[in-house]
Amino acid sequence: MGMPSAFITINGYGLKTTRLGYRRWRFKREDRAIRPMDRREYVYVTSAAVMRKRLTEAGYNRPALELEYLRTLQKISAEGAESYFRTRCCIGRYTSTQRAEACRRASLNDWLFALKENITNRKARISNPPDRVDDRGRPAEVDVLIDTLAYSESTIYPIKTEHLLNAFPCASLDCMAIAMLEVVPDTAECILDVTDLVNHELVYCFDDLKKVDETTGDDRYDI
Repeated sequence: MGMPSAFITINGYGLKTTRLGYRRWRFKREDRAIRPMDRREYVYVTSAAVMRKRLTEAGYNRPALELEYLRTLQKISAEGAESYFRTRCCIGRYTSTQRAEACRRASLNDWLFALKENITNRKARISNPPDRVDDRGRPAEVDVLIDTLAYSESTIYPIKTEHLLNAFPCASLDCMAIAMLEVVPDTAECILDVTDLVNHELVYCFDDLKKVDETTGDDRYDI
Protein backbone atom coordinates (compact mmCIF):
# COMPACT_ATOMS: atom_id res chain seq x y z
CA MET A 1 0.00 0.00 0.00
CA GLY A 2 1.35 3.40 -0.96
CA MET A 3 1.70 6.45 1.19
CA PRO A 4 -1.64 8.29 1.75
CA SER A 5 -1.81 11.07 -0.82
CA ALA A 6 -4.00 13.74 -2.36
CA PHE A 7 -4.45 14.02 -6.12
CA ILE A 8 -5.39 16.92 -8.39
CA THR A 9 -6.78 15.93 -11.79
CA ILE A 10 -8.25 17.85 -14.71
CA ASN A 11 -10.59 15.83 -16.90
CA GLY A 12 -9.18 12.72 -15.21
CA TYR A 13 -5.56 13.55 -16.09
CA GLY A 14 -3.07 13.92 -13.26
CA LEU A 15 -1.81 17.42 -12.45
CA LYS A 16 -0.31 17.09 -8.96
CA THR A 17 0.14 14.60 -6.13
CA THR A 18 1.02 15.42 -2.53
CA ARG A 19 1.82 12.93 0.23
CA LEU A 20 0.52 12.92 3.82
CA GLY A 21 -1.25 16.24 3.38
CA TYR A 22 -2.51 18.71 0.83
CA ARG A 23 -2.87 22.36 -0.11
CA ARG A 24 -6.31 23.41 -1.28
CA TRP A 25 -4.77 25.50 -4.10
CA ARG A 26 -7.56 27.16 -6.17
CA PHE A 27 -10.31 24.96 -4.78
CA LYS A 28 -12.73 26.38 -2.24
CA ARG A 29 -14.48 24.98 0.79
CA GLU A 30 -17.81 25.03 -1.02
CA ASP A 31 -16.36 22.67 -3.67
CA ARG A 32 -16.34 19.78 -1.18
CA ALA A 33 -18.42 16.72 -1.97
CA ILE A 34 -18.77 13.15 -0.74
CA ARG A 35 -19.33 10.75 -3.62
CA PRO A 36 -20.95 7.36 -2.94
CA MET A 37 -18.77 5.31 -5.28
CA ASP A 38 -17.60 1.71 -4.66
CA ARG A 39 -15.76 3.30 -1.79
CA ARG A 40 -16.83 6.68 -0.51
CA GLU A 41 -14.77 9.48 -2.10
CA TYR A 42 -13.96 12.79 -0.45
CA VAL A 43 -13.25 15.38 -3.10
CA TYR A 44 -13.20 19.04 -3.97
CA VAL A 45 -14.77 19.35 -7.41
CA THR A 46 -15.52 22.18 -9.82
CA SER A 47 -15.74 22.69 -13.58
CA ALA A 48 -12.96 23.70 -15.94
CA ALA A 49 -14.82 26.93 -16.68
CA VAL A 50 -14.93 27.89 -12.99
CA MET A 51 -11.30 26.91 -12.40
CA ARG A 52 -10.19 28.92 -15.43
CA LYS A 53 -12.03 31.97 -14.04
CA ARG A 54 -10.38 31.57 -10.63
CA LEU A 55 -6.93 31.33 -12.20
CA THR A 56 -7.60 34.40 -14.35
CA GLU A 57 -8.65 36.37 -11.29
CA ALA A 58 -5.37 35.35 -9.65
CA GLY A 59 -3.40 36.63 -12.66
CA TYR A 60 -2.85 33.36 -14.51
CA ASN A 61 -3.99 33.27 -18.14
CA ARG A 62 -2.69 32.53 -21.65
CA PRO A 63 -0.20 35.46 -21.65
CA ALA A 64 1.19 34.26 -18.30
CA LEU A 65 1.56 30.75 -19.72
CA GLU A 66 3.32 32.08 -22.83
CA LEU A 67 5.79 34.05 -20.71
CA GLU A 68 6.61 31.07 -18.50
CA TYR A 69 6.93 28.86 -21.59
CA LEU A 70 9.54 31.20 -23.08
CA ARG A 71 11.45 31.43 -19.81
CA THR A 72 11.54 27.65 -19.53
CA LEU A 73 12.80 27.29 -23.11
CA GLN A 74 15.63 29.67 -22.24
CA LYS A 75 16.59 27.45 -19.31
CA ILE A 76 16.48 24.34 -21.50
CA SER A 77 18.65 26.11 -24.09
CA ALA A 78 21.14 27.12 -21.41
CA GLU A 79 21.31 23.50 -20.25
CA GLY A 80 21.74 22.31 -23.84
CA ALA A 81 18.61 20.71 -25.28
CA GLU A 82 20.15 17.39 -26.28
CA SER A 83 21.96 17.03 -22.97
CA TYR A 84 18.76 18.02 -21.18
CA PHE A 85 16.89 15.09 -22.71
CA ARG A 86 19.77 12.61 -23.00
CA THR A 87 20.72 12.41 -19.36
CA ARG A 88 17.23 12.09 -17.91
CA CYS A 89 14.93 10.56 -20.51
CA CYS A 90 15.49 6.82 -20.42
CA ILE A 91 12.23 5.49 -21.87
CA GLY A 92 10.01 6.18 -24.85
CA ARG A 93 10.29 5.67 -28.60
CA TYR A 94 12.60 8.55 -29.48
CA THR A 95 16.24 9.43 -28.99
CA SER A 96 17.47 12.44 -27.06
CA THR A 97 18.46 14.05 -30.37
CA GLN A 98 14.94 13.67 -31.75
CA ARG A 99 13.41 15.03 -28.55
CA ALA A 100 15.77 18.00 -28.50
CA GLU A 101 15.07 18.80 -32.15
CA ALA A 102 11.31 18.58 -31.63
CA CYS A 103 11.58 20.88 -28.62
CA ARG A 104 13.61 23.43 -30.61
CA ARG A 105 11.16 23.46 -33.52
CA ALA A 106 7.88 23.32 -31.61
CA SER A 107 5.63 26.22 -30.70
CA LEU A 108 3.50 26.46 -27.58
CA ASN A 109 0.52 25.45 -29.71
CA ASP A 110 2.37 22.28 -30.72
CA TRP A 111 2.94 21.40 -27.06
CA LEU A 112 -0.73 22.11 -26.32
CA PHE A 113 -1.74 19.85 -29.21
CA ALA A 114 0.46 17.09 -27.78
CA LEU A 115 -0.98 17.68 -24.33
CA LYS A 116 -4.52 17.39 -25.67
CA GLU A 117 -3.66 14.10 -27.36
CA ASN A 118 -2.29 12.72 -24.10
CA ILE A 119 -5.29 13.86 -22.07
CA THR A 120 -7.74 12.54 -24.66
CA ASN A 121 -6.02 9.19 -25.14
CA ARG A 122 -4.75 8.73 -21.57
CA LYS A 123 -1.17 8.13 -22.76
CA ALA A 124 -2.17 5.60 -25.41
CA ARG A 125 0.44 5.30 -28.13
CA ILE A 126 -0.66 6.89 -31.39
CA SER A 127 0.71 5.09 -34.44
CA ASN A 128 0.80 7.96 -36.93
CA PRO A 129 0.04 11.27 -35.23
CA PRO A 130 -0.13 14.29 -37.54
CA ASP A 131 2.67 16.82 -37.86
CA ARG A 132 1.97 20.44 -37.03
CA VAL A 133 3.58 23.43 -38.67
CA ASP A 134 5.06 26.22 -36.55
CA ASP A 135 6.44 28.44 -39.34
CA ARG A 136 6.15 27.69 -43.04
CA GLY A 137 8.68 25.04 -43.97
CA ARG A 138 9.39 24.11 -40.34
CA PRO A 139 7.30 21.05 -39.41
CA ALA A 140 7.18 20.41 -35.67
CA GLU A 141 7.18 16.68 -34.96
CA VAL A 142 4.33 16.58 -32.52
CA ASP A 143 4.43 12.80 -32.26
CA VAL A 144 7.76 13.21 -30.46
CA LEU A 145 6.20 15.72 -28.06
CA ILE A 146 3.27 13.38 -27.43
CA ASP A 147 5.66 10.57 -26.54
CA THR A 148 7.78 12.86 -24.37
CA LEU A 149 4.76 14.01 -22.37
CA ALA A 150 3.44 10.47 -22.02
CA TYR A 151 6.55 9.46 -20.09
CA SER A 152 7.09 12.71 -18.21
CA GLU A 153 5.84 11.39 -14.85
CA SER A 154 8.58 8.75 -14.78
CA THR A 155 11.34 11.10 -15.93
CA ILE A 156 13.44 13.52 -13.90
CA TYR A 157 14.44 16.83 -15.47
CA PRO A 158 16.77 19.50 -14.05
CA ILE A 159 14.02 22.12 -14.09
CA LYS A 160 11.97 21.44 -10.99
CA THR A 161 8.22 21.69 -11.53
CA GLU A 162 5.26 22.02 -9.17
CA HIS A 163 3.27 19.49 -11.21
CA LEU A 164 3.50 15.97 -12.68
CA LEU A 165 4.05 16.89 -16.35
CA ASN A 166 7.79 17.45 -15.96
CA ALA A 167 8.49 17.50 -19.70
CA PHE A 168 6.06 20.32 -20.52
CA PRO A 169 7.99 23.63 -20.74
CA CYS A 170 6.27 25.23 -17.77
CA ALA A 171 7.26 25.04 -14.10
CA SER A 172 4.42 26.45 -12.00
CA LEU A 173 1.27 24.60 -11.01
CA ASP A 174 -0.95 27.52 -11.99
CA CYS A 175 0.45 27.90 -15.51
CA MET A 176 0.40 24.14 -16.09
CA ALA A 177 -3.26 24.16 -15.09
CA ILE A 178 -3.87 26.96 -17.60
CA ALA A 179 -2.27 24.80 -20.30
CA MET A 180 -4.48 21.83 -19.43
CA LEU A 181 -7.60 24.00 -19.26
CA GLU A 182 -6.81 25.26 -22.78
CA VAL A 183 -7.41 21.79 -24.19
CA VAL A 184 -10.38 20.42 -22.22
CA PRO A 185 -14.08 21.34 -22.46
CA ASP A 186 -15.60 23.86 -20.04
CA THR A 187 -17.61 21.06 -18.46
CA ALA A 188 -14.54 18.95 -17.62
CA GLU A 189 -14.16 18.22 -13.92
CA CYS A 190 -11.30 19.61 -11.88
CA ILE A 191 -10.89 17.43 -8.80
CA LEU A 192 -8.81 17.46 -5.64
CA ASP A 193 -9.22 13.96 -4.22
CA VAL A 194 -8.33 13.70 -0.52
CA THR A 195 -10.01 10.33 0.09
CA ASP A 196 -6.81 8.60 1.26
CA LEU A 197 -6.05 11.37 3.73
CA VAL A 198 -9.56 11.34 5.18
CA ASN A 199 -9.61 7.55 5.49
CA HIS A 200 -6.27 7.60 7.31
CA GLU A 201 -7.53 10.39 9.58
CA LEU A 202 -4.76 12.71 8.47
CA VAL A 203 -7.19 15.54 7.71
CA TYR A 204 -10.56 16.47 9.18
CA CYS A 205 -11.87 18.93 6.61
CA PHE A 206 -14.83 16.68 5.72
CA ASP A 207 -16.00 15.87 9.25
CA ASP A 208 -19.03 18.17 9.05
CA LEU A 209 -20.10 16.72 5.70
CA LYS A 210 -19.52 13.17 6.91
CA LYS A 211 -21.90 13.76 9.80
CA VAL A 212 -24.59 15.08 7.46
CA ASP A 213 -23.98 12.24 5.01
CA GLU A 214 -24.25 9.59 7.72
CA THR A 215 -27.57 10.93 9.03
CA THR A 216 -29.24 11.52 5.66
CA GLY A 217 -32.25 9.23 5.27
CA ASP A 218 -32.30 8.25 8.94
CA ASP A 219 -35.77 8.98 10.39
CA ARG A 220 -34.23 9.60 13.80
CA TYR A 221 -32.77 12.84 12.48
CA ASP A 222 -35.91 14.16 10.76
CA ILE A 223 -37.16 17.48 12.12
